[in-house]
Amino acid sequence: MNRSLLMLAALAGALTLISAASAQTFKAKKFGEANGWTVNANMADDQYMNCGAVAPGASYAALEKSTEGWTLTFASKAKGENAKGSLAIDGKATNVTFDKFDEGKYGVFLKPAQVKALQAGKALIVKTNADEITLPIEGLAAVTRKVEECVKKNS
Repeated sequence: MNRSLLMLAALAGALTLISAASAQTFKAKKFGEANGWTVNANMADDQYMNCGAVAPGASYAALEKSTEGWTLTFASKAKGENAKGSLAIDGKATNVTFDKFDEGKYGVFLKPAQVKALQAGKALIVKTNADEITLPIEGLAAVTRKVEECVKKNS
């Protein structure tokens, strides 16, 4: 009987270690600033993941670049694995589907034309069925250059 309890305790300990290992810890290491945006090298379990710029006064929204491309991420009240919505740059809206990303944020991979429009734009409105976020984006070209510099130094 004692041997069975010992085996059960060992199994419970192993399961605890496995579940602890599967929970990732995310950290942002400040790389610099550009036009009020804070540029960070983002890490998951101390491994470089991507670089991103956090909007001034809006820590819930970020423009990020990884080997997969540019993404716009934001905190949302949406539920589910994705949320229908739109991106409006200077009043010109595009319908998009936002996917659930790490840390409960939602985001969308941006096409090159969308990145260029953001770099030249003045205002961005992100809408989902649960949120509407307005971000000033004037001067974003300098921000994207700083993010690209971060990617080159950290990737």
